[in-house]
Parts: sequence; structure tokens; C-alpha cells
Amino acid sequence: MAQAFFGGVHPNDMKAATNEKAIEQLEAPAEVVIPMSMHIGAPCKPIVAVGDKVTIGQKIGEPGGFVSAPIHASVSGTVKAVEPRPFSMGGTMMSVVIENDFQNTVCPDIHPVEDPDSLTPEQLVEIVKNAGIVGQGGATFPTHVKISSGLGKVDYVIINAAECEPYITGDHRTMLERPEQVVKGATLLAKCFGVEHVYIGIEANKQNAADVLNKTIAELNAPVVVEVLHTRYPQGAEKQLCQAVSGRQVPSGKLPADAGCCIFNLNTTCAIYRAGYARGEQDRHRVRLRRHRAQEHRVPHRHPHLQAVRRLRRPAGGYLQADHGRPHDGSGPVQCGRHRG
Repeated sequence: MAQAFFGGVHPNDMKAATNEKAIEQLEAPAEVVIPMSMHIGAPCKPIVAVGDKVTIGQKIGEPGGFVSAPIHASVSGTVKAVEPRPFSMGGTMMSVVIENDFQNTVCPDIHPVEDPDSLTPEQLVEIVKNAGIVGQGGATFPTHVKISSGLGKVDYVIINAAECEPYITGDHRTMLERPEQVVKGATLLAKCFGVEHVYIGIEANKQNAADVLNKTIAELNAPVVVEVLHTRYPQGAEKQLCQAVSGRQVPSGKLPADAGCCIFNLNTTCAIYRAGYARGEQDRHRVRLRRHRAQEHRVPHRHPHLQAVRRLRRPAGGYLQADHGRPHDGSGPVQCGRHRG
């Protein structure tokens, strides 16, 4: 087992309610409201107008600067409004409102990469940029910026699969159900950074996920190593994870890159896989945890970005795992968009 960081606490993880239940696909909503800021950095500029027909994966927001990421439609349909709407970070944000036509028409500009295994670092950075991938662990930092700024400086790449917070099990279920996405996404990062191995940090309370990943790694002969970590909060915090996996301490006031490490969230890694191996797919979905209070039934759900929170919680009046990685009772504003790393 990897070494421990200093300190930490041991709360009851409360994961038993959902860690054995498969991810379910939620039905798409009749309307999505997509703000032009779903990332750290400059907001995007809307490039569609009221009345425009849009398709799934079509770019609807143009990046407003280097630290920014394009935004895409998560459903197909008609643009109903382009106007300021209430924003998860407070105040309002220019948003694109799309009325879903439920045809699930995919943008014709989306094409698979011919040979993902031959991608150069620069090509992968461009693919990640065009896909609008940002950190899905909470920080929402544009992933193409993280990769490009670390090339030639980072010699330790870590996938954050600790999921140390109580209740949430979306990452756990993703590893069990989509291990190939995790491993192949990590493999792309290994080639991009030129490192011998990429390390996946998993807490010991998810040993079955570690076993599934190790089986997949062996089958694919992938340059990936699973590191089983002590079950301890906040194991998933980037500085603690960096120390636990690499043995390196991040200096006070610095970032993991200053210790030669680059950390990616598990679902960010899966998004990189989908952009590279699948159909050049944009980052349009996220796994959430919904709790059905009446039936005491909790299950991870997969849904399009910016599905209204009230639609996720109204069927049972339960709890939603929000972008900040903590249980949320749905009473406050939550952006169900790109979600640590």
C-alpha cells in the first residue's frame, strides 16, 4: 500500500447504499440552460442565435481566452434564448437555452481519430481543447492548459480515483463498469507526457475496482499502475494524493506541477479517452448520485450537462451529488456541468 500523508480523518464513508448499484442513464430534459462559463478562466462567447437548430456536440460557445474551453450543446434542438440566467457561482451568466427535440442528432463535424495511438502530444492537446474538456473534480481548470503547461516539466502523472468523500460512488462505479476507458485514457496521458507509467490512486475501500483495473491493465498491456491508498479523508485532495502516491511533498503555496506531478480526475481521464478513441466526443455527460428518499433507493445516474437540478431531484425529493463533490440537498444553486483534476 502507498504511504500516507500527514493527518487526515476517518469518517464513516456511507457508500454501501450505492457502491453495488450500476449507473443508470437519466432521460434527457425538455430544456437545458448552458451558461457560457463552465470552467475557470474567461467565459465563452455565444456563437448561436435564437431560432438556430443545434445538434449534440455542436460548439455553441467560443473560448474567450487561453485559459478557457469551448462549450458544446448537450442535446439537439432549437435555441430558445441567449440571455443572462442565474449562475451557480452567484449572480447571472450569459447562457444558451436549448429546447430539446429528443432526436439525439449528433453534430456531423464529430469524427473519430484515425489512429489514437500515434497522436503526438501537440495533437492530443488540440483534441482535448476542441472537446472542451475541463477538470471534473471541482476546479474545472481547462485540461488542455494543464497538459500543455506540464509537458517537459512533469515526470509523474497521477489519476485521482480516491473518491474519499462520504456517500459518493460515481467514480467507483465508473471504474467497475468502464475500466477500458480509464486505462486507455491513462495510456494516452502516458504517451503524451512521455512517462513510463501513469499511477491510479484508489482508496482501499474500493479494492474490487482496483482488481478490475489491474485485470484490464494486464489485458491491454498498458503502462498503468494501480496504487491502493489508505482510506482516509482528504486522500483525494491533490497535495495529499501527490504525497501518498509519489512520496513528494508539494511546497506551501505551490501546485503539484512544482513537485513534478500532474494529477487528473478519473472522469477527466475518461473524457480524454472518449475524445481520442471514441468519436472525438465532447465532454457532455457526468455521473451524479441521486437519492430516492421515499424508497430509500440511491443510484448513480448519468445525465447531460446542465440538466436542471430540480429535474434531477423532483421525482423523489432526495439528494444530488453536486460539482463540488459533496452531498447536496438541492436547495441551493448547483451547476450540473463539467466537474477534481
